[in-house]
Amino acid sequence: DTDSKRVSVLVRGAFELSFQQEPARGMVRIPYAAKIILTPNTPSAVNPFSFYIEEIAKADDTPRPR
Repeated sequence: DTDSKRVSVLVRGAFELSFQQEPARGMVRIPYAAKIILTPNTPSAVNPFSFYIEEIAKADDTPRPR
């Protein structure tokens, strides 16, 4: 956004869980999608980063299977 200088990012991925007690089950894959909004920050000794996370929300976009 050119007015507020905020950046919006869509992150897609998956958590992969494996169960040592049930090797026959294998790995479970849990897809996720999140929208992250970053807002500009003036770096300082307390917070040296140029942006901070203003919002994290579940995205409607579901990850594509691989």
